[in-house]
Amino acid sequence: MAGEVGCAELTRKAIKQGSSLALHDLGVYYYHGMGVEQDRDMAAIYYYRAYKSGEQNGLNGLKSCYEVGALDAAVYDSY
Repeated sequence: MAGEVGCAELTRKAIKQGSSLALHDLGVYYYHGMGVEQDRDMAAIYYYRAYKSGEQNGLNGLKSCYEVGALDAAVYDSY
């Protein structure tokens, strides 16, 4: 678990540097609860941001969120 927390922090630093792939990766961490508390709504937000930043895998993440019912219009209000 400690390594997962470190990965989440490093990913946040990469996001600050403009990495769209890091946005996707943080979505994965939230989706699965890796190093952060599992939160599929937050995952959807990060997947959406990744996709809007040009990371095509973000769309796959959004599809996963949709399939488990995590896509809510309120999620996008926070973006």
